[in-house]
Amino acid sequence: MRIDLDKAVPDISTRDYNSLVRNGITTFEKLADMTNDDIARLKNVNVKSIIVVRDKAKDYMAEKKGEK
Repeated sequence: MRIDLDKAVPDISTRDYNSLVRNGITTFEKLADMTNDDIARLKNVNVKSIIVVRDKAKDYMAEKKGEK
């Protein structure tokens, strides 16, 4: 299941979204698979915000999986 970040997390800030995209993170799958250390190594990201978004991504994916 491929879920684009921009479609599934409307409350992500533009700055955080752009930082993720510049670092090659464009789908929930990529973000959900990252550890806190992986996120901390990304350039120009607000680590706390991205961790919150990552946790939302995991919840969203679990919810979608349950619908099938």
